[in-house]
Amino acid sequence: MKRLLARTKQNDRRRFQVSDQNQDGGLDKDELMTFLWAEEFPQMHDTLALEFVEDMDRDGDSAVSYKEFTVSKSGIKDGYGAKQVFKKFDKDADGNLSLEEMKQWVLSPVYERTKQKVEGVLRELDRNKDGKLSRIEINPKVIRKQLMESDEPITHDEF
Repeated sequence: MKRLLARTKQNDRRRFQVSDQNQDGGLDKDELMTFLWAEEFPQMHDTLALEFVEDMDRDGDSAVSYKEFTVSKSGIKDGYGAKQVFKKFDKDADGNLSLEEMKQWVLSPVYERTKQKVEGVLRELDRNKDGKLSRIEINPKVIRKQLMESDEPITHDEF
């Protein structure tokens, strides 16, 4: 329990430091949004991935092996699905997920949700069905509404 509390404090300090863009020791509204919804802000993506690596990396090699991936509370239960997910994100096939590979796994739900929203906007506005939006087809109000409204939590399907 002490270790978990210490790690939480460490993660919060790191997130605070990265979120505090002007380094004034406080978080304004935009910086607070960055702190609270880190997955939505690219400047926080490395921090998020590092948190997962630190949580899952049991042997201290700064990478996550398949065994570490499947025994960690943040990972996936061992089985065929876990092997497929691990293989998908282990781009260099070295049997470990590097920080960059972990970042891709951690952020994959964010990317998928954004991709689905963009596809919805394209379906709605692409009158000639050519897979592109011309200046005439673009309706900023519809795009903004579709892309900005979201009540969906960010989750991994494999959990």
